[in-house]
Amino acid sequence: MGKSLLDVAAAPGASMAGQWPAAAHGVDTETEDRDAAELFETAFSEAPTGVAVIGLDGRFVRVNSALCDMLGRSEDDLIGSTSARFTHPDDLQTTADAFTRMRDIGHSLTVEKRYLRPDGQVVWAATVGIGVKGRDGEVTRFVSHFSDISAVKLAQRRQAEATALFETAFADAPIGMGLVALDGRWLKVNRVLCELTGHSEEQLLRLTFQELTHPDDLDADLELVRQVLAGAIDGYRIEKRYFNAAGEVIWINLAASLVRDSDGEPLHFIAQIEDISERRKLHAELRRLADDDPLTGLWNRRRFREELERQVHRCQRYEEQAALLLLDLDGFKSVNDTYGHQAGDDLLKQIADSLRKRLRSTDAVGRLGGDEFAVLLTHVTPEQADQLANTLAELIAASVIHHSDTQIGVTASIGVELLDAAATTHHDAIKHADAAMYRAKARSATPSRP
Repeated sequence: MGKSLLDVAAAPGASMAGQWPAAAHGVDTETEDRDAAELFETAFSEAPTGVAVIGLDGRFVRVNSALCDMLGRSEDDLIGSTSARFTHPDDLQTTADAFTRMRDIGHSLTVEKRYLRPDGQVVWAATVGIGVKGRDGEVTRFVSHFSDISAVKLAQRRQAEATALFETAFADAPIGMGLVALDGRWLKVNRVLCELTGHSEEQLLRLTFQELTHPDDLDADLELVRQVLAGAIDGYRIEKRYFNAAGEVIWINLAASLVRDSDGEPLHFIAQIEDISERRKLHAELRRLADDDPLTGLWNRRRFREELERQVHRCQRYEEQAALLLLDLDGFKSVNDTYGHQAGDDLLKQIADSLRKRLRSTDAVGRLGGDEFAVLLTHVTPEQADQLANTLAELIAASVIHHSDTQIGVTASIGVELLDAAATTHHDAIKHADAAMYRAKARSATPSRP
């Protein structure tokens, strides 16, 4: 290598790490300097990171093998050259400024910069330069340490890219996005969430999700939050209601997941919120079309039979008492034949409205087709069922319409089938009620004896 460290770094009157103290009385100064130089030689050569001795002109005077390996260059290639020769073009000015400052202030300075290997690979290094002073206190050269931080920079870049990607996805998401603290406070919200709730960003950040949530939906949501925090589930989805800034109810689909730190401790929730108010309205309308009789608005045959089947199961399992009433209008065909189908339809709607108003909210009423209706009474005794059947018969007889100057009405035959723990199937219930209805019709058609 030509010169030893004793030549390049321990010249008479100079030291490698600042000014040496004066030799103690009776100590051989030359021997002390030689020992110090040999110690530095070992530390320099065996250092696991790059080390270089650099002159005041910025040229490498001495380099160790670790630096050669890091830069992918030989010792001969480095010695006599300045670091600018191997520095990334974008960092040249940074390098020049750092060297000038280090030379002026005379003590250590750290700079992060990029070097280029012969194969074009970029190496990030954290360089720490230390000024070496002679006994006169003047800096004579520098010792620089080079640590390869390429992996750290790569991780930082990926983190920055991931953060930028998240920020973009968060801000520009077509649905509402929010970061929610563990106590429910909004920490960060996007534009769509503000538009969805009708609140400004500043307003939302002063609120909690609990304050937006409809009271009837809050307990279910909080229970899911509890399960997530307890580690029972990773996240959850729920359809629930919010109040917007105007106090109106909006339906949302919420997907929430928990973000944890590197130690696994909960940090906050990330919430994705979609406005499904229109979808709920459409679903309700489709359900109504599927369940309701288009003329009367009562349940249709399919929907009524579904409810009847559920009631039969409740009777069997919980020993409830219920009753099925089948109602057939007497003489309805003559109304259509005499006054037309419009009059018949008006009469059916009048009867349906009368039945709806008379029955309890827990009861069910449907139009099975034509002039046949069905009523499902819950939690009734046989006596109550018979009494209500008579009441409904009177109600139907009183449900008249006026056509021109004519008052039009009909009577009804009603069959009653009691449902209890012995009930079998909804098919049997309908069959038995139908038979009872025809017996009632036969009795009404039989003239009474004088």
